[in-house]
Amino acid sequence: DEWATRTLYQYDEASRLTGRSENRVAGASSVDDLNITYAYDRDGLPTHLIDPELHETSSTYDVLGRKRTQTTVGPEGQPQTDTFTYDTLDRLILRANGEGFWQYAHLPNSRRILTAAYRNMGGGLLGPFTTELRFTYDGLGNIKKASRTERNQEVHTTREYDGLGRVIEEVTNLGDAQYGVAYDFAAEGRLSNLLAYELTDPSSTTVRDDVSLSFAYDGVLQTSIAGSRIDPTTGTTLSVYDFQQSFNGLVPERRLRPH
Repeated sequence: DEWATRTLYQYDEASRLTGRSENRVAGASSVDDLNITYAYDRDGLPTHLIDPELHETSSTYDVLGRKRTQTTVGPEGQPQTDTFTYDTLDRLILRANGEGFWQYAHLPNSRRILTAAYRNMGGGLLGPFTTELRFTYDGLGNIKKASRTERNQEVHTTREYDGLGRVIEEVTNLGDAQYGVAYDFAAEGRLSNLLAYELTDPSSTTVRDDVSLSFAYDGVLQTSIAGSRIDPTTGTTLSVYDFQQSFNGLVPERRLRPH
């Protein structure tokens, strides 16, 4: 690609990916290789993976094809094994290892997760580490609200969707701060504008710090991204980012002008 990175893929006789390598050239002679290898059982389930950091992960499955164990060994040689437990509807309800466990609850007769709770049994100065995730859904099955509680601190994220099921706004509340991202789509369905904002005072919609990205296209190809922000004290719009892209055949020519 344009960053002088070459990616090679290897496949077995069943067209399953068995290897991926990236050759990155930095400067005239510096080369950085990233390699990933995969192996499968006779049913085509992934049983072995070696990532670029040389972590080796091995997995076993039951007769129904459900993952039962996953063992990861790092370069230092210390293995960690996760075991998986399912309910009568084949839904994952427990994932445990020597350090702690994740426990899952689902909506009735659904695979959608209602709560996910993690408990680290290691303890420490602050005691056992716990995390809880909670989800609520709309009538179409989209996540309407996601909440995270960690060491008694709560974070809530709510989502709004359009009639096509696309996220049009996502708002996160963390303490007294509120952060949001709003999305606009063109008639053909492509993203036309993204607005990220921070509401420093959630009770007021006027005290905010906005960053906006606008996207333009030429047929099916993206040609530009323009970024701007609103100064929260003056309300003026400032240009902060300008990305232009043109094509000579299928070869992109790019120009970036940060401000």
